[in-house]
Amino acid sequence: MRLLEPILRHIETRETIIAVWDYPGEDPPIFFCHCAGLCGRAWDPVLRRLALNNRFLVWDARGHGDSGAPDYPGAYAWDGFSKDLLDVMDAYGLKKGVLAVGHSGGASAIVHAELQDPGRFSRVVLIDAIIAPPSFYPTAERLAVMTRKRRHVLPSLEAARARFSAKAPMNRWHPEVLEAYLTHGFSRDEAGRLHLKCRGENEAQVYACGGMVPLYERLHEVQTPALVITGEESYMLEHARAQSRLLQQADLVELPQTGHFIPQEQPDVCAERISGWFNPA
Repeated sequence: MRLLEPILRHIETRETIIAVWDYPGEDPPIFFCHCAGLCGRAWDPVLRRLALNNRFLVWDARGHGDSGAPDYPGAYAWDGFSKDLLDVMDAYGLKKGVLAVGHSGGASAIVHAELQDPGRFSRVVLIDAIIAPPSFYPTAERLAVMTRKRRHVLPSLEAARARFSAKAPMNRWHPEVLEAYLTHGFSRDEAGRLHLKCRGENEAQVYACGGMVPLYERLHEVQTPALVITGEESYMLEHARAQSRLLQQADLVELPQTGHFIPQEQPDVCAERISGWFNPA
């Protein structure tokens, strides 16, 4: 496995400050966008397994990890994330032909950024992107309600590990991913208590804002070659199949015995598929 130690950089965008984890490697870089509620460093187990020598740029999305958290109505719709993404890539001089990987809402942000600036991406991996017909989004309100009730403070690392290891969906996560989340998704106080970096209200707003910006209706406009990955047990399975049909250039992969949290459940398989897409034999 590749041993990686990133440099944390902070990039000022039009609306906030975005934390970017910069992993050394060769050009061209590959940009990674995580799902709602997690943070960039949750990608570490996948990054270690990639058979690629590229530089990796991995953000904490707005309201997550070590990034700023804008607070206005609609701040966590896809256009807020895509503005940040375009601004961060501009700061790195990545104007065209960017390689990117996104999971869930992170994949949606990549698609919206491409719609805003066609040709910004040259090749992408979309892992269970939250892109579906308008009738899908009201079903996410249940997730928003549950997320607002989430505990934000846990008494210790041991207590947090025990809690999440026994609770769906994290009880299906690879142990390395859970450790990465516990290490980087929480801050610690002097008493050793863990404080969640992504506030439940911010994550809930991601779900509540999901249908505000049309993506499904415009998916046919995206010309970028895309690898669409879903899990056979994911609630997004049928929507991922539709995405692969609507995109102009797409390959579809359906992973058995896998739900929506594909990088968290299957980092080995995920890394293999990403490596093959960016460095085909």
